[in-house]
Amino acid sequence: MWESAGRFWNSSHEKASEFTMAIRQNKQQPKQRQTPAKSNNARQSLFDEDDAPTPKDRARELAYDAMESYNPKEALRFARAALKLDPDNLDALRIEANFGPTRAAFVIDALKQVVRRGEELLGKEFFRQNHGHFWLVFETRPYMRALADLSQAYQHAGRYSEAIEILQRILHLNPNDNQGVRYPLVVMLLATQRLEEARQLLDKYHEHTAMMSWARVLERYASRDLGGAKRELKTARESNAYVESYLTGRKKLPAMEPDYYSPGAESEAEVCAIEFQDASRRYPEWLQWLRLQVI
Repeated sequence: MWESAGRFWNSSHEKASEFTMAIRQNKQQPKQRQTPAKSNNARQSLFDEDDAPTPKDRARELAYDAMESYNPKEALRFARAALKLDPDNLDALRIEANFGPTRAAFVIDALKQVVRRGEELLGKEFFRQNHGHFWLVFETRPYMRALADLSQAYQHAGRYSEAIEILQRILHLNPNDNQGVRYPLVVMLLATQRLEEARQLLDKYHEHTAMMSWARVLERYASRDLGGAKRELKTARESNAYVESYLTGRKKLPAMEPDYYSPGAESEAEVCAIEFQDASRRYPEWLQWLRLQVI
């Protein structure tokens, strides 16, 4: 199920920020003084001279290295090394779940175990206190990433209802949606003809990104509002004009999804068109209509 490093990290800044927050919190916890370990690792400077990294700290570093790797075998090796130091490191557990099994059903079961373990570690009271701003509390991020992985595993297995339920759960915990799960969610809602839910999501996140703009075109078309679809098409073309060429087949999609993209760029159009494949298969007449809309 390896796709790209971008699947495990949003950016290198996210990695550096999380690691720094983890160390700061670690310093706030009372612990025995230890002799500092010598290391050439650049991250060592984040520790006080009187504090040596704990096994959990080192496991976190290894898990971050695993998420940063483009090589699945290397990522799995880092993850397993992390688990030797901290068997409850959720990022390492989810990477092992993704790379270890070969059948989709096994991946789903393994990720469900990771999610359950995350819920046990965080505890019911933690969920109650931090509901609505989960991502802002850095301890939640491995759990949130595990949820996103589980949703993707369900999607790959064709179990869209379960994938949708997980994404809706993520948004319930963190409406600010730092993970960007609203994008695959709106497309899956359209692909499964859950138009009212798609409409509500589009209204909630009223933005002019390529994904949401083109989703509005399809939502209006699927709702048989051709006038509205034409109006939304004008906005969608302004958000990213390249998308149309990929959707209509005038341009061929790349074999692999880009690791990163820029708003308005062709790379964003590739990501958008790939995401829309299931929905496009559900509404082939939409693509025929789109080909007839002359600029």
